[in-house]
Amino acid sequence: MEKLIRLITVQDVSDFVKTVSEKCKHTVLAKQGVYTVNASSILGMYSLDLMKYFTIEADPEDAKNFQKWEIIMHED
Repeated sequence: MEKLIRLITVQDVSDFVKTVSEKCKHTVLAKQGVYTVNASSILGMYSLDLMKYFTIEADPEDAKNFQKWEIIMHED
């Protein structure tokens, strides 16, 4: 399952990585452009341009943990 995610503060990044590490049973990938990193890696996450959103690829069971940071795109 893919979701759009936006992290705004340094604390958001820390909380996001902690959530992935502690609550997810499967690998979660963060994708932005041509880059793909393991979302449980703080260094990997900081290698992304956090001024922009990114996509996560996660198991549907794990994806429920990211509602706090999810961007909902509305179609007009």
